[in-house]
Amino acid sequence: MATFSGATTHEPQPTAASAQPLPGGIWAAVRQRVAEPPVTNVQVFTIPHERGVRPSEEQRLWTILRERTNPQLYRPHAIPDVAADPVVEGGQTYYIVRTPQGAYIRLTEAQHEVWRAMDGTRTIAELGLDAFRRHSLILPIGELVATLKAEGLLLDKPVGVYRAINEALARGTTRTWGRRIRRVLTGATLTLPGIDAFYSAIYRWGGRLLFTRVFAVLASIIALAGIIAFGLAMSSGAETYEVIRLNGSVTLGLAALWAVTLLSFVIHESAHALAVKHFGRTLTRGGVMLYYGLPAAFVDTSDIWRSPRSARIIVSAAGPAADLLVGSLAAIAAYLTPEATIGAIAYKLAFTSFVSSVFNLNPLLELDGYYILVDLMRMPDLRRQALAYVRGPLWDKLGAHLRMQSMHWMRCTSRRPQATTVNLDERTLPFSRQERVFALYGAATALYTALAIIGAAWFWRAQILEPALELLRGVWWQQVIGALLILIVVLPAVAAVLLALWEAGQTTVGWLVRRGYGRQPGLLSAFGVLLAISASLAVLATQEGGWRWVGLALGPALWIVALNALLAVRPYYRGAAIYPAILALIATTALAGLAGIARMLPISPGIWVMLDGLAFVGLLIAGFTALLDVDLRAAPLRELLGTAVLLMAAFAIGGAALFSAQAVYPTAGALTLLITAAPAYFGALALALLLQHLFGLADSRMVWAWALLWAGVLVKTAGYIADLHGRGLALDVLGSGLWATAWLVHLATLRHLTLSEFRWEHIPNMSESDRLARAFQLTYHGCYEMLHSVYGERRARALDDRMDILAATADWDVTLDHERARIGAQVRTLPIAEQGARFAEVLRYIVAEIEQIAGAAFARRCIQAAYDALPWPERETASRLCFPDTPWARELSSSFGDIRAARLRLLRQVDIFLNCDDGELEALASSVVEQTCAVGATVLQSGAPVPGIWIIEAGEIIARRGGRIVAELHRGDVIGVEEVLGGKPCLYTYRATVASSLLYLPADEFFRLTAERAPHAADGMESVEVLRLLERVPLFADLPRNTLRGLVAIAEQRTYPARTVVVRQGTPSGTFFIIRKGIAAVVHREAATNGAPATTRPIARLGPQEFFGELELLRNAPPVASVVALTPLTVLALPHAAIQALVHSDGGVSRRLERIGSGRLKALEGAERGR
Repeated sequence: MATFSGATTHEPQPTAASAQPLPGGIWAAVRQRVAEPPVTNVQVFTIPHERGVRPSEEQRLWTILRERTNPQLYRPHAIPDVAADPVVEGGQTYYIVRTPQGAYIRLTEAQHEVWRAMDGTRTIAELGLDAFRRHSLILPIGELVATLKAEGLLLDKPVGVYRAINEALARGTTRTWGRRIRRVLTGATLTLPGIDAFYSAIYRWGGRLLFTRVFAVLASIIALAGIIAFGLAMSSGAETYEVIRLNGSVTLGLAALWAVTLLSFVIHESAHALAVKHFGRTLTRGGVMLYYGLPAAFVDTSDIWRSPRSARIIVSAAGPAADLLVGSLAAIAAYLTPEATIGAIAYKLAFTSFVSSVFNLNPLLELDGYYILVDLMRMPDLRRQALAYVRGPLWDKLGAHLRMQSMHWMRCTSRRPQATTVNLDERTLPFSRQERVFALYGAATALYTALAIIGAAWFWRAQILEPALELLRGVWWQQVIGALLILIVVLPAVAAVLLALWEAGQTTVGWLVRRGYGRQPGLLSAFGVLLAISASLAVLATQEGGWRWVGLALGPALWIVALNALLAVRPYYRGAAIYPAILALIATTALAGLAGIARMLPISPGIWVMLDGLAFVGLLIAGFTALLDVDLRAAPLRELLGTAVLLMAAFAIGGAALFSAQAVYPTAGALTLLITAAPAYFGALALALLLQHLFGLADSRMVWAWALLWAGVLVKTAGYIADLHGRGLALDVLGSGLWATAWLVHLATLRHLTLSEFRWEHIPNMSESDRLARAFQLTYHGCYEMLHSVYGERRARALDDRMDILAATADWDVTLDHERARIGAQVRTLPIAEQGARFAEVLRYIVAEIEQIAGAAFARRCIQAAYDALPWPERETASRLCFPDTPWARELSSSFGDIRAARLRLLRQVDIFLNCDDGELEALASSVVEQTCAVGATVLQSGAPVPGIWIIEAGEIIARRGGRIVAELHRGDVIGVEEVLGGKPCLYTYRATVASSLLYLPADEFFRLTAERAPHAADGMESVEVLRLLERVPLFADLPRNTLRGLVAIAEQRTYPARTVVVRQGTPSGTFFIIRKGIAAVVHREAATNGAPATTRPIARLGPQEFFGELELLRNAPPVASVVALTPLTVLALPHAAIQALVHSDGGVSRRLERIGSGRLKALEGAERGR
């Protein structure tokens, strides 16, 4: 089943099950169905009705809920009067259905029949069984119903809860507004009524002649002649054959070019429309749209999906063919009339038509050529899949191939010892045909996109912007045309570019943070400075040529990126003393960006110089407010001398700017010269004022961002003086690049606030009071170290000084000395609840002081990071006794709950804890200790005693025996459990191949828990063996581990002596059996006929990991054969309801079960024929 025209196929995921007690969902429904008594022909439900006893409202409610939450009992009802057209492709018949949303889905014959049978009276289970009886196919009915419901083909409409939540969260954000504006600029439409009737009339009155063979031959001859004529016209060099000008006039040339371009669009879309009518399909809509700011015609041809593949190819090719034909006719006319105005207009039409034909046939763009290609290759989602493959899997596979070749070379040269067991990695397999297609198409598309962006920038500058600016220099009516051209075409394009840059800034910061570069601000700064210098040198090399516009555009683009990052930084400093300086810097960045945009426009230089000067005013205000956040009494003498020197140097810089202004404007008055030179003086003053703030951050992570900002101010000041002489473009680009880098590094650093480098030691056997006190001490230590790391020693010392005063004033009996917190004897004698309240009070003041120093957002992140770094037992104790009394308790408890839930989910995945209930798992989660292993670190040595159990939370651990790798362990795998339970030494050496996170449970603690709080923690080995058995059964091989755990939870182990009948022919069992040990025989008893005695024929022998009972499930009828134990037999018994739930939720299980069941039915029929 496939969905077309941008519609989405929603595929339900397999329902996950976990250890007992299981949550709701499929397994809850299965247990309910198993527990229910079998339904017989006696209609006992009529008795209460006859007696007048009705179920209570509560019973009816729970009955409705059970029915609504059980997918097998859902009764889908298809909407009426929906047409489905059969299409034959590749020897198979499909049905194309148009959804109410206007999309198209493709159904197989069996799926179409099931859809038609959805009348609201049959359940999903009944529909699946009916489909199996009719077609001998097990269809994934659940997937089909989910897709039909999502596409609006069922009476029940999808709710879309998560989509609505995401839309509500995104509403009002800058990204959402940007996408709305871009959607208007690139896809606003005006639909015209009666499109289908209009083109139907054209087709009837002669349009059908365009699809005859005679016309095809004639059009081919015209196209060949037109291409030759166009080539001769271009090579002639005549002034008539110009694209922009007409009779020497740019105005007339642009008007003519626009007219023929619109004509070309209309002809192109009309060709598509007539092709659709040729195949008897409907044009759902058509009209005019904005395509990247330019008007264009469009028609909706999606109804052609109801036609065969050949028809779709012809419809896609009709548009470029029409362009080629019209362009050829126009080229011939232009060649025959070289001196006439009509010839010049015809040449423009030929040019636009040929260009349109080439672009539309380009398969690297999602235009007609692409759709022709995907129909020919039968790969409807080629572009998205190819680009996704090129972005990630291709490089992974190339890297795997290189590593494999390197290992092979090292073995051949004897540089590596022979080891070995190497796990099969599918990335080392040869490239398949599909992968080669994806790689080739994706790489070509990426390269073409880059070249197209460069070409588009050149075209817009040479063919759009420069003619528009030339019109602005003409007479009044030409100025009006030029202004309209800029307003309608240029400004929308500039807006689209600015929005793209805005999103690029947000995406860049997100990428940096996700990869952990926020912890390496020096590396980010060096990379940003290198890019800024490279851009400045490139501008310096091209500013005198035709590429000067690149430098003019690059400066504003960088200011926009910086503004985006600065606006994201602003919330972090809300409430801090430096917050006014951040607001002033925002104003400075906005004014500098406006000055850069004004510099690109053909207006008086005084305007952008004035805007630039105002930016320096904001910079001066930022310097003064930043200085107010500095304690000058604590500053060393050398730093104060540096500030004094810069203050004196500011006068010299201002004087240099004044003399430069006088040299450039010799006739200007004194006041004008002072105003012109003042911004340079302001910039020099800002450098002196910001220097103290920079010194205060010298030992912090934030020093890189503020140093870049200081360097950006220095370059911008020098650039302003150079701009007075008209030579400051390169310096402006360098200054804006440094400014953008500064705020991107600033934002990345603030978004990566963690205390991952702190690993507090786990101390066992502590009292509740000692653990609470230790939680408070470590939390304060974490807050202090976070502030010190991000903002330096001086701000951390300021926190210490303020807290000393508060502690003495409030008489807390808590002493805070740098990162240490000492608790007095008076506090330790208090009841534990009062101790928690005292610690909460101190932490509230600590967070409040950090807000004053670094901002509210940083303070919240700081306390959150300190809380997250606590050892698990301390965190659990503090969450109960201390943090509920703080104003940020909700945030911390939510985070704690998320971590706790994740930890519990991990323990549920561990095989040995399979039989533990939630209470036991919580006891285990409270006792484990977090550990980290660096790359190459040894967790456990072979032959050493095993002190406890390790559970892998993240990373990879390999197990070695001698020089051979015997296993690779990942999340959820366990180290040491068999040794601890058996009292044996370690058999393998375990070593981390990547930085890994482990949960450690000491052996003494494990045995204590199994004896007291988690008695089932050691009972999971039997369940593990059952789980491994299910994984080896081919029918279940690809199922998720959680689903298999659900089967383990409801499986029942049975044993049968030899010669015992396990399943009797003709007697329903309702059970699916998997052989664990022993051999069983499948026999078929043939009834006596025509006086011949009854006989029993052997059908098959079954051994471990094989199963039986599936034919009873598939046929929904009593067994057609008996199964007898030939040896003592141990089996796992699963109710048919469980297997039926898997069949309806997982298409892979249904297909495998169908394949195996069909083979066994054929074997049974063969035995009957051989009778």
